[in-house]
Amino acid sequence: MSDVTEVIPYTHWAYFPSEETARHCAGELADYVTRVDKPQPEDDGEWLLRAGRDVRIDALSDRHDEVAAIVERHGGTYDYGEVTYLDGSPTADPALMESDASARREVGGLPVPAEPTDTTATERTEGP
Repeated sequence: MSDVTEVIPYTHWAYFPSEETARHCAGELADYVTRVDKPQPEDDGEWLLRAGRDVRIDALSDRHDEVAAIVERHGGTYDYGEVTYLDGSPTADPALMESDASARREVGGLPVPAEPTDTTATERTEGP
């Protein structure tokens, strides 16, 4: 069983009627790594915003409430979130590190977005 003070990478999902509203919301989530994706056919024309950061397990409910309020203030629909697991361990959502495939680059052997228009990268670890 996990310690509730354990820090895990967590990604929130939200949908918006326009790219502009999704990006405005992403701007208000400055301490998150964010990515705005164009609508897919199954998304009914809505823009997807993913916002990830490290969070303590015991603070997850508070983070849900915080992000949901920001999303709703910008006219979006909050769709909760997820922890991504790789080889049985929680890891940052790989999609948050992706950018336009033609603009990929690496820093220290890790992929990072080359274009700030799709992904705004910041780091923050939830404190005690």
